[in-house]
Amino acid sequence: MLILPFLCLTAFVVALRSSESLRSFVLGSSSATSVSESNAFDQTEPTGTADEVAKDPLLIHVSSTMQLSTGVQFATIKVSDWSDDRLIPAKLELDPGRHYAVTAPADVIVEDLVVPLGGFVRRGEPLLEMSSSQLTTLRGGLNRQQLLTQKAKRSVEWHREIQERVKEIIANIEKTSENPSRDWLPSPSVQTAEYGAKILSAYAKYWAASQLAQISERVINSGVMAEKAMIERTTDREGAKALLRGAIEQSRFDLQQAILEAESDLAAAEGSLQSIQSDMRRYLGLKKWDGELASKPMNPELPDRFIHYSPGDGLVFERYFANGERASMGELIVLVADIKSLWCVGDLRQRDWDLLQLKDGDEVKAEIIGLESAGKIPARIEMVGGTVQNATGSIRLTASIHNDELKFRPGMIARLILNRPKPAIVVPVGAVFSHDGVEYLVKQESREDFRLVPIKIGRRNREQIEIAEGAQTDWSILVAGVFPIASQAFLEKE
Repeated sequence: MLILPFLCLTAFVVALRSSESLRSFVLGSSSATSVSESNAFDQTEPTGTADEVAKDPLLIHVSSTMQLSTGVQFATIKVSDWSDDRLIPAKLELDPGRHYAVTAPADVIVEDLVVPLGGFVRRGEPLLEMSSSQLTTLRGGLNRQQLLTQKAKRSVEWHREIQERVKEIIANIEKTSENPSRDWLPSPSVQTAEYGAKILSAYAKYWAASQLAQISERVINSGVMAEKAMIERTTDREGAKALLRGAIEQSRFDLQQAILEAESDLAAAEGSLQSIQSDMRRYLGLKKWDGELASKPMNPELPDRFIHYSPGDGLVFERYFANGERASMGELIVLVADIKSLWCVGDLRQRDWDLLQLKDGDEVKAEIIGLESAGKIPARIEMVGGTVQNATGSIRLTASIHNDELKFRPGMIARLILNRPKPAIVVPVGAVFSHDGVEYLVKQESREDFRLVPIKIGRRNREQIEIAEGAQTDWSILVAGVFPIASQAFLEKE
């Protein structure tokens, strides 16, 4: 009969000792470190009594000795910028400014792709061999127009040379207009065309009339010549002088008009030549005109064949026609893409429209799905869409990334990581204690008294947690040794 009460008493003592052992194990699980003096309460501050602790299950009394054994550390809650990372689903696409679509310049036959698919080609290197019957006619027209342009250019140069010579003749005439002389006259070999000939003819008549007038003046006093004859010769001289002036002005005008006409012919010839050169440049895929490449057939025996040169650096990305197939004018034949720069295109859904403050040139990050080992890739905002897309209800967001090592390809799924700092109450991850689905902070009430404060958390990352509700700034909270102390409250409650 005495055995049963004895066993019950023994079990109660063992349970009591087990409870004390468990509490000692929990509180002593952390390494002992000193309490931060800057956040600790003064030793003289009164602490909660045992009755107060018993009445309030969220109030914990922990002695200074026990705090040392658990390695508690404190921090003061402050408002800081929370790095709000948004993940925007995206896809890699070709940079439209760095890929080149080679289309058929006319109705052509694709003869051969000089660079194989996937091969690298530089700007100006042979890319594609094609043939077109129109090319033979175009080359003939090019040669003819080049000759016509040369002819028009020579005509302008010739008229300008005549103009300079005529100017020189007129200058000499004006110097000797009152006393004509033949000493300065140009040699017969100097070409002045009809413009100078008219002036020289008029000058010769003026010189002759001047000579007769001078002779008449010398003999008029001797009575050999009548005064009437003297007047007539003087009149002839003045008339010849006026005719010379008229010849000079007419020659100037006619010469200027001839130069304008020659320049007009030259402009028309050069315009026609540039038009043909543009057509030839389009056939050959040249960025600028190269007369040697255009005029020289690839094969003199096959003048309809020509080489189309690459318009830019890149990989031969896609091919749409096989050898021998006919392509109509404007049809895409080959796509050359420089994938060292790619576009990462995502959609901003309505919940992310607050990110519309992003502008061209802002720096963000990108991550490639399946290639997370590449880490977060620097990206640059290129364009934020101006309208909402009806199909998806989103706004297009485009960023560019560098792909110098060619690890990434168009079509890969990615995500844009957009950072939008905003003020928030943020605490270290280790400061939050969870129990039965509720999160708590351990607030320091006094030197040896602590309170578990239920909170609601917001976003979190590996190091920090945003406190959405339940905490205030300037609180002193535990950031290390939280688990042993918070566990004590629930052990005592149980």
